Amino acid sequence: MKNHNIAVSAPKAVAFLLTGLIASLLAAPPEYNSNIEEIPNSRVMVVNMQTIFDASARNNAKVFPRSIESIAWNSTGTKLFIDCQGVNQYFAIADLSSAIKGAAKVKILTHTRDKGNTRLNNANPAFHPGNKYYVFSGQDIGVNEYKRSLPGYGFCTNLCLADIQSNVYWPLTTYVSTAKSIRGAVMPQFSPDGSKLFWTACESKSGDKEIFGKRTLMLGDFAIFSDTPQLTNAKSIAEDQLSGAFAESYGFSPDGKQLLFAGTRKNVNEWSRMDIALYSLETNKVTFLTTRNDTWDRYATFTSTGRKILWSSSGDYTIPYLGTGGSQWQNEMLSELWIMNANGSNRWQLTHFNERGHSHYAGCKCFVGMIKWHPTKKNTVAFILHKQHSLNNTSSSIIIAELGNSLIGGK
Repeated sequence: MKNHNIAVSAPKAVAFLLTGLIASLLAAPPEYNSNIEEIPNSRVMVVNMQTIFDASARNNAKVFPRSIESIAWNSTGTKLFIDCQGVNQYFAIADLSSAIKGAAKVKILTHTRDKGNTRLNNANPAFHPGNKYYVFSGQDIGVNEYKRSLPGYGFCTNLCLADIQSNVYWPLTTYVSTAKSIRGAVMPQFSPDGSKLFWTACESKSGDKEIFGKRTLMLGDFAIFSDTPQLTNAKSIAEDQLSGAFAESYGFSPDGKQLLFAGTRKNVNEWSRMDIALYSLETNKVTFLTTRNDTWDRYATFTSTGRKILWSSSGDYTIPYLGTGGSQWQNEMLSELWIMNANGSNRWQLTHFNERGHSHYAGCKCFVGMIKWHPTKKNTVAFILHKQHSLNNTSSSIIIAELGNSLIGGK
């Protein structure tokens, strides 16, 4: 066999190499690091964002916008539950699992809780780790209270547990509301092993000026005895370290040792000045992760291993007025999705829905609501985006976002 020596001039060699490089880039676009917990926060960016459900467009009924307060994944990421306003303006728990596959069909789950009565607010669903049950905050049967029992307020409610298959319901808490004091239980979250339940108790007495009343974080033991769920040993936590003006429970750390919540620090009496914080079940101490007096920090979730936290923050936006007692906050609030390390360091803004000219711009004032990290994926988060169209006219949508490394590239 003869050897053939091919001589190529320098310019032609360079052109040949460039052509090959361009072809390889076109054939194999750069991948982004999908494990967000291995990336410095300043290099994390939203690489893909999709609206999977718009509550105001459901059934093409745009007579009034509809709100969503909560979103919940089951432990495998195959089911997605929300609470959503119906045509009668009351909230119901809904199965939106089809949205994961692109269908976005809604199946209402709580319409049989009171013999078919749909004029009750049912909200804040959260799955038990075994995926057989879910817990939620349900308006007290027989109580004709609409506004204050909405999930944003949570009065005249108690925690209920439901069997997903049979729609059998059990009461878990027994708060009693009276004319002088209305009470409730909201935002329940199970521990990773399902043995504990974390929630927020609320109480408003006659003459209270703040719309949220007093908020207290609660912790109890959960178990099934003789096929009957029971919540026992309920106790308040961290009351001596919080002001009580605001508290909201978001969940356990993946190792079950810490509780993630928003709360107001001692001597802070305005509910809108809440901060993201952790409560250690080992030391019973609260650690505040955000501490800016002029910033609204709410709704938080751990990433899959607990090394980072995503939350909703008003950041550097100026919000001059929220209404008397904060009653107009939904019309004035501006916030974005942020990320930080689990110790509160290296905070970084991920979205820019309120910034004109940015690709994320939503076209109106808006704020990020409840956030839930995907239980099995390392780069995916679901959150609620609330858009303020006009006075007292807010609608909600659910967004699934994929995060990636800004220096490596995206898709």
